[in-house]
Amino acid sequence: MVLGQVGDTEIAAPEIHSRMPYELAADYFALGILLFKAAFGKEPFTHKEGQLQHPILLLEPCYPDNADPILVSFLNKLLCKDPQVRKEEVAKIREDPFFNEINWKEVEAREAPPPFSIRRKVSKSFALYVWSASLSLYTRL
Repeated sequence: MVLGQVGDTEIAAPEIHSRMPYELAADYFALGILLFKAAFGKEPFTHKEGQLQHPILLLEPCYPDNADPILVSFLNKLLCKDPQVRKEEVAKIREDPFFNEINWKEVEAREAPPPFSIRRKVSKSFALYVWSASLSLYTRL
């Protein structure tokens, strides 16, 4: 258990705002906020500036009308205000429909294919520039 606050209050779990002891489950709350922002481009606990000191304590997440129900269910588990319930939900997170496409045995064995790959094309002129710059640096040594 930890007591005290370190880090950004915008993503801090309710137990941190309430100055209660907290555990790893607080980090999952922060993850939920970050994933919400990534998915929807806004804060999950919307409020008018200055209206609430800690909207996380008082408000529920505000999802867009067209939000995917599977994503909403997953985020609700991470953004659960009760740390004990959040901890229980996270303990069985692999069973969540959000992860249905994940083969956990492959992941654990480090055999899972990446979901996408990035191919970078480097122009010959850039490669020549890097090579010549490296060569000139090497010859100065």
